[in-house]
Amino acid sequence: GEGTDINAFSFDAGAVLRLGGLALGVTGNNLNPEPPEWRRQLGLAAGYAFGTTLLLEFDTLLDFDKNETLGRADEVAPRYSGAIELFLDGTYALRGGVLHDRAEDSTWVAFGGGIFNPGSGLEIGVRQQVDGGDETLVSVGLTLFMQPQSRGSARRRATGRPHRPP
Repeated sequence: GEGTDINAFSFDAGAVLRLGGLALGVTGNNLNPEPPEWRRQLGLAAGYAFGTTLLLEFDTLLDFDKNETLGRADEVAPRYSGAIELFLDGTYALRGGVLHDRAEDSTWVAFGGGIFNPGSGLEIGVRQQVDGGDETLVSVGLTLFMQPQSRGSARRRATGRPHRPP
C-alpha cells in the first residue's frame, strides 16, 4: 500500500539557569512550525529545591495557536501548573499538583508517589479533572539504571527536575 509522505521541519530551543536551589527555564516549541498544525508554544518554569527533600515548581505554557482552533485567535492560550514533591529517606517520593488550562477552561489535580533504589525506580500517579470535564489518567513508570547510583543521584536521574502534574 501507499505510505504517507511527510516532509516537515520544526525548531525548538530551551535553556535552564541554576542558581543554588533555584532553577529557571524557558523553552520555545515549534518556532518554525511546518506543517502549520504544529502549534507555536513558549514554556516558562521556576523551581526551588530545599536540599534534597522538598521541591516546589511552577510553570506555564503559552500556546500562540491553540485559541485559533477554538475561535479566539486574538488570545494566547495559557496553561498553568504548580507542584510539590517530598522526597523521604533518599528512597520515597510523594507528589501533588494542580494544572489549569484557560483555553479549555479545565482544571486537574494530580498526586502520586514513587520508590527508588540505586538500580531502579517505580512510580505511580493519578490525574483527575475537577473542572471542565471528568477525565481520569493513571500512569505507572518503571526506571532501570544501567550503572549503580547513589540514592541521591538515582532520584535526580529518575526525576530530572521537580515533578509536574502528568
